[in-house]
Amino acid sequence: MESYGGGGLRGARRSVPLAACAVLACVLSSLPASAHARSPEMRDRSEWNLPADTAAVGIEDLYKLLHQAYQGPGHAVPSREAASLYLREEWAELDPAGPDEELLDPLVQGSPFLRLNLRPFKDGGGSIDSLLDAFVRSAGAPIDSTGFARAWQSAASTIEGGGVPWSIDEYRRLDERVRPLGYPAIHHSDAYERRFRPAYRVLSRPEAERLIATLAARGKNAR
Repeated sequence: MESYGGGGLRGARRSVPLAACAVLACVLSSLPASAHARSPEMRDRSEWNLPADTAAVGIEDLYKLLHQAYQGPGHAVPSREAASLYLREEWAELDPAGPDEELLDPLVQGSPFLRLNLRPFKDGGGSIDSLLDAFVRSAGAPIDSTGFARAWQSAASTIEGGGVPWSIDEYRRLDERVRPLGYPAIHHSDAYERRFRPAYRVLSRPEAERLIATLAARGKNAR
């Protein structure tokens, strides 16, 4: 099963303010419900939710972002038991979230899947069992293989236009490697792993909305 990113050292948990959950709920509600709400062709790199520090973002990380945005997490759930084991191992090793670590990363404008970052979710009192349920259900959500293919192909034009941290030769080398395999899921680049220590699960938009609503309700009841 593909790794979703390492955890780190154990540390004290910190709480995420209820207001943050409310803001995230508003952001979710404003996102288009379908990948077809916008053209799937990526004419502008601003549609890619990449880290501001792109020096450690490889072409593999762009491919992975697009793949997750349209293909979801199905490849990472060979069984509920396997998904549970890996999540619980990673959860036990999480350190506290950094001050700039968001709970949700929307990946691509209009895509039906998002990343939910484990560290802020755990810090905010999120339930690992609820997350596992959402992850497994998300694995069965409809995917958009055509949207991914178009997004990846049009990324070449964006890269050729400049203003991005990759060369068209890097794109072509990766494409030559993954195309014969049917464009499978791949790992983050080593540089990305070292710089960002990714720890997340890809969820469908409805499942992410349910988890955020639960967090917000829990925070409200605790006041």
